[in-house]
Amino acid sequence: MNEVEPNLIAAYENSVVTVYLASGDFKTSPTMKTISLPKQLAPCAWVITAHNPRSRVQSPEVNTKRQGRLHELLQGMPRVAIYPALGSSESGDWSEASFAVSGIGFDEIRNVARLFEQNAVYKLDKNGCSVVLV
Repeated sequence: MNEVEPNLIAAYENSVVTVYLASGDFKTSPTMKTISLPKQLAPCAWVITAHNPRSRVQSPEVNTKRQGRLHELLQGMPRVAIYPALGSSESGDWSEASFAVSGIGFDEIRNVARLFEQNAVYKLDKNGCSVVLV
């Protein structure tokens, strides 16, 4: 794991995560103390993006291509359910397309995150939404 700057960790912890489900949008944040996790995401889901590796800003075209490769990789994994998601700042002035993924464990999502040079993923479970450095 690379060293992640404290200001980046603070930004991750103050983000809003929205998962787009057929039953309606599910919105959460690490700042929320409790959440009611939708059954599609239970008992645990991970939110991951391929945008901006190691928090280095890329062009929209590069991010879109990276996100497409991530989606292809996730689709090829057995037992995995994938839902479109969005990670954004509380103010809404920054956002990254993401995927909420259920049906896999931490080792698998960590490997995917490392492949796409991400610093962290979000974990959604009965304990809430948390930032997990990878």
